Amino acid sequence: MMRVAFAVCFVVVFFACGTDASFVWSREVAQQYLFYSYASYCNVSNISDWTCKWCKQPTVSEFTPVAFPYDPQIDGYGFVGVHVPNNTIVISFRGTVASDLKNWVTDLESLILTSYKNMTGIQVGKGFYKEWNDLLPQVLPAVTNLRKQYPSFQIFVTGHSLGAAISVLCALELSEAGYDNISVYNYGLPRVGNQAFANYYDSMIPNTFRVVNGHDIVPHTPTINQGFYHVATEVWENPGESMSFRICDSSGEDPHCSDSQTLDLSVYDHLHYLGFYEDCLMDNYYYAYDY
Repeated sequence: MMRVAFAVCFVVVFFACGTDASFVWSREVAQQYLFYSYASYCNVSNISDWTCKWCKQPTVSEFTPVAFPYDPQIDGYGFVGVHVPNNTIVISFRGTVASDLKNWVTDLESLILTSYKNMTGIQVGKGFYKEWNDLLPQVLPAVTNLRKQYPSFQIFVTGHSLGAAISVLCALELSEAGYDNISVYNYGLPRVGNQAFANYYDSMIPNTFRVVNGHDIVPHTPTINQGFYHVATEVWENPGESMSFRICDSSGEDPHCSDSQTLDLSVYDHLHYLGFYEDCLMDNYYYAYDY
């Protein structure tokens, strides 16, 4: 099933300042968290017993989901759980489902900037912010309980497209709440807020890799002209070379990475990350809650 996870109709080792020395780009780690991101699109019953198509991948098969945040008002969804062998707590958020009008409303509302926690000058997309605030009361208790059980475990937050935007807000919220050891891998991230927000986020969550595949259209939206700006650090899957990745600079808007692509932007690339097509159809699964 083809879906556009954002409103597309609107048309080497890396060490960043403040980044943990141990947090370096890894294609293998990126692939692992891509599977968590893609799993969020599958039927919730197959996620809850961890039998979905992506759940069966060897690098994530020992994951145990414990909470399934969902808000029927916006049809936002995610899951929280623990991978004991990897010493990680994982939070994953679903992107837009093409047939879901509520998701599209969220996407369209995200073209409007709104104040972030009344911080002077810091703004985020209204739809993104609303979805995160609606999911927050279910996410935070689950993370708190897991951190009590596994105090030394690293927290990884992930998502694809709209889910990537929510992963940014989630990671930031956790940092503001006093959690440490937080890392983010996300895929096809749209711009979440303005440059002041991006700077604030980068100072709080330096352990971030946002992967952009080739000509993916979604990371080009909303536009800089609309007041939006990307968080760092982009990892660009170079369209000219198979499985070649460029670690971009810490500005968030490296002109030598995906910002260099202004023509021939692609929905196809948005649905194909690291060589994997985002779907749950092989096992005859569906994407949303069955309400």
